[in-house]
Amino acid sequence: MKIRNVVTTANLRQYVDATKFSRHTWGRYGIEYYGGRCGYVKDKTMQGRVAVFFSGKMISTGANSIRVSIDQLEHTMEILAIEKFIERIRLQPKVQNVVATADLKSKIDLNRAASILTKFSLEPEQFAGAIYRSPQGPTCLIFASGKIVIAGARSERQVIDTEISLLKLLNRFFIYDNTTGN
Repeated sequence: MKIRNVVTTANLRQYVDATKFSRHTWGRYGIEYYGGRCGYVKDKTMQGRVAVFFSGKMISTGANSIRVSIDQLEHTMEILAIEKFIERIRLQPKVQNVVATADLKSKIDLNRAASILTKFSLEPEQFAGAIYRSPQGPTCLIFASGKIVIAGARSERQVIDTEISLLKLLNRFFIYDNTTGN
C-alpha cells in the first residue's frame, strides 16, 4: 500500500489578501483558482501546495503522508506571517482524505465477487472496476488486474485496516494462472 495524496485543512481565523500572492516566488493568485476566491502557496520545500482562501481557510493537497500535509499547513502559515499577511496562531489541522493505492499481485474475478459480496457494485458499462464501500469508511476502487485505490480514509490506520479487510474479503476471488504459478 502506498499513500498517494493527503488532504488536510486548517483555519487561520483571519482575513488573508491572497490577491498579492503572485508578487512572491512562493505564491499564485488568479481567477482560474476557485474563481479567484483563493491563492496558492508552494515553494521548493513543499511536496504539494496549499490553497489559502480570503477567509483564512487552508487546504493542503499533494502530500504523501499526514505529517507532510500538516507540515505544509504550518509552513504556509509561517510564510504568510513572515510576509505580514497574517498573525501566527495555533493551527488545528484536520485530515479530510487519505488516498492510497495497492497492488494485490493477482487478478480478481470481479463478476463473481459482485455476485456474492454486499456493498460491492460492478457496472462495467459505467466504470472499468468495482466499487466497494468498506465498513471502515473508505471507498475502494478495485480493478480486475488486482490494483486498488482506497479513498476517503481519515488516517493511515484506517487505510491499513481497509487494505487488510479487503485482502481477506477478496482472497477467494483471486484468479491464479497455472502456467506461471501466480
